[in-house]
Amino acid sequence: MTFTAVLQLYRLQSGSLCVAAGAGVPQVCSASVIPYSLSLSADVRSSVPIARLDSSCALEPLQFLDPQHTHAQVSLSAGHRFDKDVELLLYYVDPHQPSAVLEAGAATAPAGSLMADPLLMLSLYPEFPAAVMSSLTSHGEFIFLVDQSGSMDCPMHHGEGAQMRIESARDTLLLLLKSLPLGCYFNIYGFGSSFQAFFPSVQLHY
Repeated sequence: MTFTAVLQLYRLQSGSLCVAAGAGVPQVCSASVIPYSLSLSADVRSSVPIARLDSSCALEPLQFLDPQHTHAQVSLSAGHRFDKDVELLLYYVDPHQPSAVLEAGAATAPAGSLMADPLLMLSLYPEFPAAVMSSLTSHGEFIFLVDQSGSMDCPMHHGEGAQMRIESARDTLLLLLKSLPLGCYFNIYGFGSSFQAFFPSVQLHY
């Protein structure tokens, strides 16, 4: 999915600016006066047919650019104030159908490098029976994946006092475990050159 944002600036009308006391920073006096306009359009490409696209913001009608409905374009309606996040929710015609996307390697990349190798992305979204889904809604089961490869022994950044990546992952995992709702089930899997479950079966969170 690619996004193209177009910014247009307009000169403020006389008298529409005021200066904060002691700050010298121009501000818009009236909330109804906006000194600029912004427009945002999204060009959506998918390997599977697109059913619809929703948003919490007002949108122009979705326009499909090919008969297969795998290429579409949508824009924000005029007058959007950009006073909240713009979220786009994409829905597929058959979300439970497995799909695969193959990206060829770059011919100009050095042999053996990441960009030179072809990559395959496989998407699986299983469909569970209604009885199973109802039990998950009331209890829930969470599986946490923790990277334990050698790269996790590196610091988060090169600054002074940088936390190690594995320590940051541990702190994040503890935060998530403490945030789980009561009565749900969870397990933790660590992976690197191999993988291993922390518990032989899912655990009940009390």
